Amino acid sequence: MENVLVKVENKDGILVVSSNRVAVELGIRHDNLLNKIDDYVKKFNSPKLSGQFYISSNYKDKSGKSNRNYLITKKGIAQVIGGYSAAVPKAFEYNVAYINEFERMEQILRNRNSSEWLLTREQGKLIRRAETDAIQELIPYAKEQGSNHADMLYMTYSKLVNSLVGIKANTRDIIEFRKLIAIHQLEDMFSRIIENGIKNKMYYKEIYKLCKRNGQMLMGLLNGEIKALSVD
Repeated sequence: MENVLVKVENKDGILVVSSNRVAVELGIRHDNLLNKIDDYVKKFNSPKLSGQFYISSNYKDKSGKSNRNYLITKKGIAQVIGGYSAAVPKAFEYNVAYINEFERMEQILRNRNSSEWLLTREQGKLIRRAETDAIQELIPYAKEQGSNHADMLYMTYSKLVNSLVGIKANTRDIIEFRKLIAIHQLEDMFSRIIENGIKNKMYYKEIYKLCKRNGQMLMGLLNGEIKALSVD
C-alpha cells in the first residue's frame, strides 16, 4: 500500500480536516463533495448529531474570496471517503492515512492533558539541557582530536537516543510514557559518560561507542531482554 501524507488540524480542541483539502487530495470537485456532505447532514435530521461528523465553515481562496466548506471530523472522514471508495482509486489509502493521522493527533492531545506526562516531559527538558551542555563541551574537545564534523554531535547523539528507543525524529510530544522515561534515562546516562570521558581524556569516538554500548544494555534491561542475576 502506498503511503500518503495528510494533515489534520486542531480547531479549538476538535480535530478536523477541511472539505476543500479533502477534495484536492481525492482529486474530486469541491462543489460535488459539498453536495454529498449536504445530503449526509440532511439525513441526520439533528444538528447536534451531524455536528459530530461535519461542521459548517468557510475559507478564503487565493483571491481573498470567502467560500463555503465543511470541517470534517474523524467520524465524518470515514463516511466521506467511503462514499468515494468505488470512484477514487486511492480512496482506501487516504482513508487509512486519515485514520492514522487522527489517532496520532488524539495521542498528542491526551499527552498534553496528562499531568504526569507533562511533569515528566518538563523534567526531561532539564535532563536534555544537561546533555546539551555536555555535548557543548564535547564539540571543541572533538575538534582538538581532529574531528571535522564535531558541530554535528548534537544531531548524532539525538539520533542515537531515538534509534535506541525506537522513535522517529520530532515525535517526543506524542510517544508513550514508558518511552519518555527511557529517553530521560539515556540522556542522563550519556551526559555523565561524556563528562567523565572528557575528564579522563578518552578519544571522542570511544565516548560515543561507550554511550551506544551502555545505551543498548540499558534498553535491554528496560525491555526485559536482559535478566539481572540474583544470588541467594
